[in-house]
Amino acid sequence: MREAGLEFDDSLDLDGAEDPEDVAQILRAAADDYREESEDPVIWGRIASLLEDAAEKIEKLCEATIS
Repeated sequence: MREAGLEFDDSLDLDGAEDPEDVAQILRAAADDYREESEDPVIWGRIASLLEDAAEKIEKLCEATIS
């Protein structure tokens, strides 16, 4: 359940992602929003960290595929 007060804009729409790098950018934007808007920094900060970890793994997969 999303905490009350957390509103994300349309740039966080995964349906609009055309490739994995877009998904990584969306995850990073979501992580930033969670950090900035959360009232409980411990829980939402951890969620933000997980989103960033996922984004990093996606970016590494993309780089490995291109190489």
